[in-house]
Amino acid sequence: MAGNGKLIQIIDDDELNAWKYQVLLGSKGYSTIAAHTLAEAVKQHLEYEPDAMLIRADMRKVNSLALVRCLRQQPRYVHTPIVMYTETHSPAQREAFLQLGATAYCTHASIHAVFLLLEGLDGR
Repeated sequence: MAGNGKLIQIIDDDELNAWKYQVLLGSKGYSTIAAHTLAEAVKQHLEYEPDAMLIRADMRKVNSLALVRCLRQQPRYVHTPIVMYTETHSPAQREAFLQLGATAYCTHASIHAVFLLLEGLDGR
């Protein structure tokens, strides 16, 4: 099984998007949890220690930049893969997330790149 039981946290304020990625990742053998608000995300971080995070970059209800900044300041999340995804590509937004420590930034259309990154978790 590709996922080897690795836990992926999906943070997206659009519940349908989150569900789509839960199904997709689940089909590849990953366990998933989804948060739709900042409060849910923080609660899950305290309760679980995800092996990787898939975070929507352009949420309306959650400041994704602040979230990534906060995560990277936490010792246990310094090396955790954080993949940002968005519906529209913005070079400035991409650069901002990468400078804050996001592992990757991609559009929904190139989400297959996420699987290449997550496959690397099998070696962790």
